[in-house]
Amino acid sequence: MPRKFIVGRPRLKQLGFSGRIASMSSGQLEGLSSREVKAKQKRFGYNELPNQSKKNVLKIVFGLLTEPMIFLLMATVSIYFVLGDKNEAFLLLISFIGIISIGLYQELKTEKTLQALKNLSSPISDVIRDGKRVTINGREIVVGDIIILSYLAKVAVCQLMLD
Repeated sequence: MPRKFIVGRPRLKQLGFSGRIASMSSGQLEGLSSREVKAKQKRFGYNELPNQSKKNVLKIVFGLLTEPMIFLLMATVSIYFVLGDKNEAFLLLISFIGIISIGLYQELKTEKTLQALKNLSSPISDVIRDGKRVTINGREIVVGDIIILSYLAKVAVCQLMLD
């Protein structure tokens, strides 16, 4: 049996919830009005991860080239060229190209994976709005929404639970 988390009215006021929410019981909850939802979405934005700019290939390669180990490898290649051991220098240069290629592949794969995770991270939620139960996308939840939890439901936001 799942545990129930109950936050009493005094705790609500201590957490900064005053007025309407702190004085209600779960049977009286009407939820936000459509007008309030639009105003809060305009003020706070959508419930989603910040949109980070994608890294292009040049930025990734530049980041890889500024790694300290790469500087050390390039210094070693230069020393071998100066000392006249061109075979060793070319072998290290090929290793250098291989390391940069593998790093580039891993970075691009990571970017693709992060984008896929971002697309999966917005579950649907049941909320009370205008006195009715409504199913919405998790990104549309706003501050003050009353979310209805069900068994094994994905939680779309940090929530405060009422009895």
